[in-house]
Amino acid sequence: PILVNLKKLESMMSQRPDELRTRPRRPQTTVLFGGSNGTATLCAILGDPSNGANAGHVVRVVTRSSGRFVSPPSSTPATWQCSEQLPLSDLAPFSFLPTRWVVHEGAPASVFGYDGAEAAISGEGAPDDGADADVLLLACPVFAHLEILRKIAAALYAIDARGKARVAAGGGVVRGPRRPPLLIGSLYAAGGFDWMSRIAFALERPAGFSGSWEGLGRRLCLFGLRSFPYLCKSTEPLKVRLYGRFPSLTVSVAPSTDEFRKHVRTAVGRILECEDEPSKLKFAGVDGEFFYEPGDLNGKGRPPADSTGGRFLTDALDPFSSLNFLGCTMNATNQILHPCIIAALFKNEEGREGPDDGSIKWDHPTLPLPRFYAEGAAKPEAGRLINGVSAGEYFPLIYALDLALAPRGFEPVSLQYGGEPVGRYLLKSFGNHPRDIAARVGVGKNGRLNPEPPPPALSPNAPDPRDLSASHVRTLNSEPLVNGRRLFDFMMSFGLSRNSRLGSVPAPALRCADDPSRVRPNVNTRFFIDDVPHGLVLALGLAELLGFDVARDMPLTLRIVRRLQGWMGKEYVSPGECARG
Repeated sequence: PILVNLKKLESMMSQRPDELRTRPRRPQTTVLFGGSNGTATLCAILGDPSNGANAGHVVRVVTRSSGRFVSPPSSTPATWQCSEQLPLSDLAPFSFLPTRWVVHEGAPASVFGYDGAEAAISGEGAPDDGADADVLLLACPVFAHLEILRKIAAALYAIDARGKARVAAGGGVVRGPRRPPLLIGSLYAAGGFDWMSRIAFALERPAGFSGSWEGLGRRLCLFGLRSFPYLCKSTEPLKVRLYGRFPSLTVSVAPSTDEFRKHVRTAVGRILECEDEPSKLKFAGVDGEFFYEPGDLNGKGRPPADSTGGRFLTDALDPFSSLNFLGCTMNATNQILHPCIIAALFKNEEGREGPDDGSIKWDHPTLPLPRFYAEGAAKPEAGRLINGVSAGEYFPLIYALDLALAPRGFEPVSLQYGGEPVGRYLLKSFGNHPRDIAARVGVGKNGRLNPEPPPPALSPNAPDPRDLSASHVRTLNSEPLVNGRRLFDFMMSFGLSRNSRLGSVPAPALRCADDPSRVRPNVNTRFFIDDVPHGLVLALGLAELLGFDVARDMPLTLRIVRRLQGWMGKEYVSPGECARG
């Protein structure tokens, strides 16, 4: 998988053939929720009139910051320009390989505030040519999921009530019962997206709701991607830079049925421009990942090899994809990478006295702020922390969740480990599957769901695993917890710091007011607000539910949370003992 297919590279570096760009498609209305850079990127790409594939695709935006997407004083939808960097290879996007840039320019068809969510979803009174929505897509930080899902739920209940009232008044059936389902999903299903959806619809449910959606005329389908598909940044109005796209996307779908997956594959594949790349959008299942060939979507393909009677096994074992969504939550790589790199970058290496405020000296002549990956991930400690937290601490927890929740013999939560395909392949090749690492600390032994206490240290000079700089070796038989650890630490730092898609991303930092030669962490960014409470803290909570001693079994995760929450002015976990950075 590391070798580059030259024919595929030639295709990637060329424009899409005209016949694919102009192929007629079913009309589709997509509503984007949130005013993020991801929303801006999609507006530019999907609203680009020069791309024939966008014909018949109406894109609406619902956001609190509607002024970002309209042009004053007319308040017409504004045109966004997206400059996209195309690496030579998505599997190995190193900075020393050539890249090129293409430009997309497009605008949404209409823009609404959250008070216009009903109109955006129903299409009633919308100032565009679209019909009622086919896809409601959250392109927002994880911390905003619950709030936005509550607004969506309230709007859907209101639309359904009006439809039922029309039927009761003799207005006939609102819409046919076999229309495609209404897809509700997120570009990044971290932090328990399916949990947030259930909470939102439960909180907004009217007292008289019958439990069916006859008035809406659509069935509901939930979906979520494990990895955010775009690495994008906007530093000036109406311009966004897209540094790269995630090479392979895994999606969870509920209810888990063949019909709903095919609707997701068609509609979401169109949004992400991977309709003609079947393997780029894979579905998570209890028994493995799979994808649909084009023939499978139109009924001409043969039944998948791992299905029985036309049904995938996962449809019977996990009908609402609870385990698959849990896999998205526990394998959200950004929520591990970001805090670890922050802890390595904002480290007191000067021996300064006083409280740890995270500030570091930065007086670079041309760069106003450190680059998050080029400078932060380049620190050797970043690689050590990432592998220590992800493989050393998360993997035993991931496998314990499989033992506790999945049918015996299946590992759906562990299925999505390892980030990108190359990383997953290498980890497995070295014997570092979550199952392997869990066994080294006793998880699974005689049905045990948490690590066994380690044996006493053989030497008084043994490294303290709670030390952020330690190699974190703590097993029952004194063998390495992660095979090839030094190699993986080096590869992690090298790969992230030299990735052409990541090299220009600035660190979440601000200049110190009292000393302009120093910078400090900017805690009001998603690197903190998303990744700490909805990532590391959530994992610690699940670990405690399974009987982990988090101070002993997840010391790196706990230590990082304590440092970062101190800068944030929060207390997600008890402060405990936290050495200065």
